[in-house]
Parts: sequence; structure tokens; C-alpha cells
Amino acid sequence: MESDFSISLIYNLPVFAEGAGIPTENVDLSQSQIQEGIDTIFSALKQISNASVFGTDGNVEKLFSFLDLEKPDLVFNLCESVGHDASKEMCVASMYELMSINYTGSNALTLGTLLNKSRVKEILSYHKIPTPKFFVAKLNSKKISHNLQFPLIVKPLKEDASIAIENESVVKNQTELFNRIKYIHTNFNQDALVEEFIDGREINVAILGNGENINVLPLSEIEMTSLPENFPKIVTYNAKWMKGTIEFENTIRVCPVNIEQKLIEKIHTIALESYEILSLRDYARVDMRIDKFGNPFVLEINPNPDLSTDSGFVAAANVFGLTYEKLIESIVNCAIEREKVFCVN
Repeated sequence: MESDFSISLIYNLPVFAEGAGIPTENVDLSQSQIQEGIDTIFSALKQISNASVFGTDGNVEKLFSFLDLEKPDLVFNLCESVGHDASKEMCVASMYELMSINYTGSNALTLGTLLNKSRVKEILSYHKIPTPKFFVAKLNSKKISHNLQFPLIVKPLKEDASIAIENESVVKNQTELFNRIKYIHTNFNQDALVEEFIDGREINVAILGNGENINVLPLSEIEMTSLPENFPKIVTYNAKWMKGTIEFENTIRVCPVNIEQKLIEKIHTIALESYEILSLRDYARVDMRIDKFGNPFVLEINPNPDLSTDSGFVAAANVFGLTYEKLIESIVNCAIEREKVFCVN
């Protein structure tokens, strides 16, 4: 890479919704961990390019002025919302495209599509990719009818980072279902996604690359067997971010995982097909559940996944043999050389 090649790191800091039942006596790592990740990525970018950094803070005019002034050769895109509105994530990517600026990660259309969990599940189902059966409880509808089998899990339709995922998200009867849907409607002002709950192992599949040069990194598992018996085996907001909680202390990442080769190959196939079907690029993470019969189901697909030093994606890259700096350089190379698809030495 030429010494005068310029990369601008564009990011936003998330502000998570209040009223999600998060205990204040514990340490919320969400913003500090993401900020640490931004700082670490920026440090890695400075080693390979002329790097600059900009936090959007919701001011689109300032972002446009920054890009117009800097005229970067590449944007390392970590912007997931505008003015705390996640639905505008794709609009920032569209701005790069309108300004003819190349950027890392998936394109605007893919980012917009993946924000709608039900649309993703419809696309996967059409292509025969296994995903839990579901329905959407519309915000303004008071009628709830379904033919799904309990237990079910209830999520906001258009959130990520495990926002509003709590122990109460897993429901065992119609009354609990109605109450949880009402909670999502009231506190998040959006539709609720209701899925059949797959009670089994949770596997994260990190993918790096494009075209013919795609690498499925070593699988990670979120180990939850030490959670109390009355806790559902799910990755809640507490488990992901709230240090000191029972969930945080009893959900452990294991990488690589102990799974038979035949199942690994099946997981790889499903993950790669999902990556291709949804036009993901450069890097992404596919989250799956394995049921008691050994069948994988795609839960969610994450473009531009967390790259903080203790994230699952970075752990998988390390096991694969990539240092943190080499991982960031590989993502940059993927974006620069998409047509040539030069991603990993």
C-alpha cells in the first residue's frame, strides 16, 4: 500500500434505549468497549496508511464536509446509525457511494436489508436456508395469532447488540408472549419479531473475504452451561455488556469449538450460502443455533461485526493465525481489491 494512501475511519457511538431493565449497579461495557475498538482500529490503520478519524454524532452536514475536505481513498466504515437512528445506517453508506468513495464492509442495500430481521428470514427461507419459524407482531395490531410451538423468543424487529434481549424474552405460554410483545411495542416503538426458540448450542461463524478468496475462520461457541437452571440459555444484553451480572460471568466464548467435522462442514456451507445470498462483502458474522438433533439454524447475520480486541470475530481471526493488525489490513485489502479479491496472505 502506498504511503500516501488515505483511510478515514467513520464511526458513531451507540446510545442504547433506556427502560430495558438493565441493572445500574453493574458496569455497562457497551460504549467503552466500542470506543476502545475504534481507538485500536485507528491505531492499526495508522500503521498502514495516512489515517484520519471522524465521529458522526448525527450531523450529516459535518460528515459530508469532512469527507469533502479529506477526500479519502477509502472509508473504514463503522457507522451504524445517524442521530441514534439505526435505520439510517444505510444512508451513510449511500453517501459514500454518491461521493464515489470506496468503503469497507457491505453495501448500502445489504445494510438496509439486514436491519430488518424478518426480511432477512424471508430471504433465507426462500433459498432453503434453515432459520427458526417466526411471525411479526405489528406495532399497531392487538391481535396475536400464530401456529408456532412454545417456547418462543421475542425480540425488537430492528435492533442489534442484544438490545432488549433479557431472560424474560423467552416465553412459555400465550400470556407471557402477549406481555413481552407489549413490552417491545411500548418501550421500543417498533414491531416485535417472535421466533420458535432453538434450545441448543450457539455458534458464531466469522467470514473474511470476497469472491473465490473467502475464509471461514475457526468457529466460536458461546458456552452457557454454567448459567443457573432457571435462566434461558441465550445471549442477553447483560451477557454481552453488563460486567458483574450472572449472565456476563457465566457466558464464555470458546474458540475453536469441539464439533464433529461433518457438522462443521454443514455449518460452513450454510454460512457461506447466507453470505452470498445476502450480498455480504469483506467480512461478516453469521450466528447459528444447533438443535438437539444436530441441525443448524441461522439466527442472525451481522455485517461489519464488532472488532474490539476481545470480540468473537477477533478471537476467531487470532486462532486462524491473524494478528489484530493483520486482520484490519486484510479487511482494508478486501475493500481495495474486491475485483481481484486479495484478502489474506
